[in-house]
Amino acid sequence: EYMRKPTRFALIVTGPAFYKIYNNQQLEYKFFKLMQNCEVMLACRVSPLQKQEFVSLVRKYSPNEATLAIGDGANDVNMITGAHVGVGIKGVEGQQASRSSDYSIGAVSYTHLRAHETGRNLVCRLLLEKKK
Repeated sequence: EYMRKPTRFALIVTGPAFYKIYNNQQLEYKFFKLMQNCEVMLACRVSPLQKQEFVSLVRKYSPNEATLAIGDGANDVNMITGAHVGVGIKGVEGQQASRSSDYSIGAVSYTHLRAHETGRNLVCRLLLEKKK
């Protein structure tokens, strides 16, 4: 029997792009179907409300699936409380996320990432490294 190696996809979406998607019923559903084929989704430059809307989108189109949200600051509280299971990370940004979550963990260390890189720069560097 022929076994095809599974293809792994990641999706990166920005706040302005998600705004256009979330306010259009047809695009919203197509976006959800695209998300289902991805192993991971990264959102950059999104508002706290949009973080919650990502969770709401999954809950809307896949009501029998459990959602998990992980965050480390006050801007993640709505997303954490909107998910079935919320995990708050204690750390530099304070305790709001861990207080509003179902589970709380200590600060996470990503030693392979440079501390000064965040958001768009980090994603670009990781994508370029992956191509090598």
